[in-house]
Amino acid sequence: MTDTMLARFDPHDQQLRDDPYAVYATYRQADPVHWGQPFKPGDNGCWYLFRHDHVVAMLRDPRFRRKLVPADPLASGRVFGAPRGFAELSGRLLLSLDPPHHGRLRSIVAPTFTPSAIESYRMIAAKAADRLIDGLDEATAFDVIDNYAVPLSMTLIAAMLGLTADELHPDLPVWVSRFGDGFDLRKEPAAIARADDAAANMLWFFETAAASHDRLRPGLISALIAAREAGQLTHEELLALCVQLMFAAHGTTVAQIGNMIADLWTRPDQLALLRAHPELMAAAVNESLRFNGSVQSTAARKPIEDVTLGGAHIRAGQPVIAFVGAANRDPKVFEEPDRFDITRARGAAVMFGAGIHYCLGARLARLECQIAVGTLMRRLPRLKLTERTQLHRHTNIVLPALLHLKAVTAA
Repeated sequence: MTDTMLARFDPHDQQLRDDPYAVYATYRQADPVHWGQPFKPGDNGCWYLFRHDHVVAMLRDPRFRRKLVPADPLASGRVFGAPRGFAELSGRLLLSLDPPHHGRLRSIVAPTFTPSAIESYRMIAAKAADRLIDGLDEATAFDVIDNYAVPLSMTLIAAMLGLTADELHPDLPVWVSRFGDGFDLRKEPAAIARADDAAANMLWFFETAAASHDRLRPGLISALIAAREAGQLTHEELLALCVQLMFAAHGTTVAQIGNMIADLWTRPDQLALLRAHPELMAAAVNESLRFNGSVQSTAARKPIEDVTLGGAHIRAGQPVIAFVGAANRDPKVFEEPDRFDITRARGAAVMFGAGIHYCLGARLARLECQIAVGTLMRRLPRLKLTERTQLHRHTNIVLPALLHLKAVTAA
């Protein structure tokens, strides 16, 4: 296919939802650094990256920024009010910030994600997974997402925040999902309205939690309150960091657990191999992240100066979106990339980003997936996905997720 035959990439194209990896393959081969249709109304286009080397290069290049003019309230002396709505709140998440603002806030939350800190959550996750399965009766039909992955994730998040699971609002998972709708490239008004409502609800919850929190209790909320009182961050930044944890640690991890279970239980040979060789669990998690990741693209970034990438001239200020899902199926990096293989060498998959925005929670996400899937295999050896139930997939192309995954505990 030549460039003249290739239609401009359209983030609103239904085919991108129906078969994204086929769409990725077309553009990765024909025009991997592609000037396509805009995702944002009013723009005349956007650059889309589909090849592994181009995606990694952009993620590691400090010239690509989320904002062309950094806004750091502590460094600049500017006063920012409480964020209102999805656009303002998402703009204050770590994933949306540039240096030096990004580094200042990342250093405050980083101790929560050290290897030793993450390891301390292993027993909490294992006990929670066993307790959830204890609640299932023999031959019970259940939803792996709603009845297992979601409450497992919420138990861990409560521990990280320094709260009990009962202190978390029961609608937090719904708010996280609706907040994620705002990141979809289509920017549909109904989705933005849901995201706005979710942003307001999460801010209300964390405002209330922080105001009444016993700062002697260990956890992230106490650490953030101490940092605020030491002048290291503002109150609004405290709230945004809590939302960041909720969104990143819950939404994408629950989605990945669902993806991994679907990947394995619909491929009996791979599931049997993992049962026979449980030492492959870490590799199986990595392969699921590569093959069917819960994050498919980055948010838009813009170069602060003209940049040449893959032979394309990207002008300063032009938006660029990298499809990490396409990078992880690049045949130049992965042999038979469309095959799910838990024995695959780890390789260079772009699972959690790269550069300064590499995901702080990567180790936690891997641990949670290992425990969630491993416990299901151990406790429910006859678990089967319900054949008559379709795998319903959220239509968000940036953050795809299985809405429901029905299963039975015994055949």
